[in-house]
Parts: sequence; C-alpha cells; structure tokens
Amino acid sequence: MPLPAGILADRSRKRNPCEVTILFVPVSVALERLAAGWAEDSDEIILRRCPVCEKDSIIGHGRRRKQAYDEHHNWIRIRRGRCGNCGTTFTFLPVFSLPYTHYSLLARCQALLRRFVEHCPWERALPKLQDADRLPDPSTVRRWSSGLDCSQPVSSFLSQTVSRVAHWLERSHQADGDSSAVLEEAAAFYQQQLDRCPEALDYLHRRGVHDAALFRELGIGYAPGGTLRRYLTVQGHSFDELRRLGLINARGADALYQRIVFPLRQGEHIVNLYGRSIGSAFAHRFLPGRKGGLYAWEKVRNCSEVILVEGLFDYAALRQAGFSNVTCSLGTHLNDTQFGQLCEGQRVVYLTFDVDQNRSGQQAAEQLAQRLVVHGISARRVLLPEGHDPNSFFVQEGNAHQFQSLLEAAQP
Repeated sequence: MPLPAGILADRSRKRNPCEVTILFVPVSVALERLAAGWAEDSDEIILRRCPVCEKDSIIGHGRRRKQAYDEHHNWIRIRRGRCGNCGTTFTFLPVFSLPYTHYSLLARCQALLRRFVEHCPWERALPKLQDADRLPDPSTVRRWSSGLDCSQPVSSFLSQTVSRVAHWLERSHQADGDSSAVLEEAAAFYQQQLDRCPEALDYLHRRGVHDAALFRELGIGYAPGGTLRRYLTVQGHSFDELRRLGLINARGADALYQRIVFPLRQGEHIVNLYGRSIGSAFAHRFLPGRKGGLYAWEKVRNCSEVILVEGLFDYAALRQAGFSNVTCSLGTHLNDTQFGQLCEGQRVVYLTFDVDQNRSGQQAAEQLAQRLVVHGISARRVLLPEGHDPNSFFVQEGNAHQFQSLLEAAQP
C-alpha cells in the first residue's frame, strides 16, 4: 500500500519533478501458492491515487524488469506510473521485493531460518535459488541479519513473527472475500443498466455483438455514471470501501463511467471489472488489482484445441459465431497464471492476435508460440486479414466458415 502522503511529499522541500517514489502493492495470490506466485500480475497492478498531490491522476508509464532471486524467480516484471498532475514518477513493487535489492524477502527468510533455526554456519546458511550461480556471499547473509534483535530467544522471535504474519494473511484473505462480494453487487447493478441505456446497446451492435443470451451469460453491463455510489451505499458499503476497490474516484464518481463492463472471474469469484469506453475517454480500464487468469478458462480447460484472443470483444464475436473453445488473455502479455493454464495438458493453441500495422500483435504471437513450444504445447498463429482483429473480421462481413478456414491455414 502507498506510504502516507505527508511522508512522501515532504512538504518542507521542493520536489524534483523527475523523482521516483516506490509504492508497494499487495500480493493477492492464494496462500498455498505464495512462494511461486507472489510476483503474479506484478506488472499489471497500478494505483491511481497519487500520495503526493492526493489526486486520482497516476497513469501507466511503462514496465521494466527487476531482479528478485529466490527458489522460483530470477527476474520479475514490474509496473511504473507517472502522476499527470504533479509529475512524480512511481515504481510499483510487490511487497516481497524490496527496492535496490537482488533477492526476494522469501530468499532472505530462508537464509535466516537456516542460520538461526537450523544453526547452519554462515557459509551454509544460503537460500535455495532457481539460479545456483546467484547464491549470495556469507557476508551478504550476515548483513541481512544485522537488524534482528538478538537479545530475544530464537523460538520467541519466530513465534511472534509467525503469529503476526498469520494474522496479516487472514485479514488479507477476508478482505479478498469482501472485495469479491462488492464486485458481484457492482456487476449485477451494471447488468441491470444495460437494457435501460440505448447508447450502450447501439455501441454493442456497432461492434457486432448483439446476442442477448450472450450478454446474460458473460454478465455484460454498462456504467451510465452517477448512480453506482448511491446504489452501493444503500447496500451498506462505505465511501472508503468503494474508493479502496477503485469503483469510484475521490469525488465519488463512477470510475467506469460510460463504459461497457465485463466482470472478470477466477473460479466462482469476480476478481476485477473491465470497462471499454463507448466515448472519447481512454479505451480500456481495469480496476486496481490483478486481472486473474485466462477469461472463462473453466469452460475450455479440457479442450484439445483452444483459440486465444487478445480482447473481450474478440471473445464475444467468436462465441456469437459459434466457436465455444475460446479464451482471452486481456492483452498480448500473459501473466504467469495465464501461461501456466495454457500449459496444462496437451493441446493445440491457436493464437489469434490483432494484425496491426506495426506488427505488435503478430510479434507477440510469435514470441508466445516459441514459449509454448518449449513447454511442449503445439501453437499455431492465425493470420487474419491486414488491419483486422477477430471482432472487426466479423463486423466486416466475415463468417464462421471463413474463420474456420483461417484456423485450418494457421502457421506454426
């Protein structure tokens, strides 16, 4: 979570507009997958609230890689942001990766456990790393222990630490459950608004998506603005809770104002909402937090052939055309969860990314195909007509038979 604004702002001095501030973002992976999954979606999470000027003005400012050595990681991808109001640049780090260090907190804890619990000498009190060539020197492990209170018995120290961590994890798990319930209510509210807003239905029809049964199945809704806060407040949810989830901004306005809304589920629970602007605002918006896995993965996880698309309108267009073995990655960059899902079992994956003028979609498909092949998954790149994505292909009079021909002509 962000540090208090007063600390970050340090109002007693003039800020350098190029100064970089570190903000820590929460880890939302399940406890049993914490060691391997703490960095999942770490390059997707961005906090909109600027703790310096206290405005919802942080926008994406690229991604970069950071060293975070432990048993399951070498490098992780992290997100950067920039406040359009005060100019401060931010780096968003998952809580298990401290700034200016090469080793994750899990690696450090493993080393200290070996030293103080297993009583290993410094030379052997080393963490297990994915890359054995990156093992720290004994002097580095000594430095990691320099802040411990050695006056306390080891067992007492560990007992207090475990108790506090368990309490924190329990609260985090409870917050995740509460968040999902609020998102369910918000999604249901948006679904009710769709039929009442002709401008939203007109936009969907222009995008070639018009099947009312599909709207209901996917939970597609619309955010007209001006009413969500009042509705959820009546349901017993506070302003602060809605702000924390990113559903409203500091003025109480709907964060997904004038957007077609798709709920994103992981299993049975909503983990995020995606909004596609029908006006002039920035096209794509997610709420703060993780996107989860591949869209509607549970419906296709047992399919021997899977069609992977970039966007949710691509997904809806293919489903409407009769293709049931479709999933969506919500962009060309797959997080660890999404990539792992594709690698479950033996299957053929048809990569149906946009054919952009700058070839970014096809380059991403080529790179993903290479990664999948390394993991024993057969990948085929579907070559759409120049300048098209699956959605525009069907809008421009394409049909299921023609798309099936493209699948059959797909290249390795």
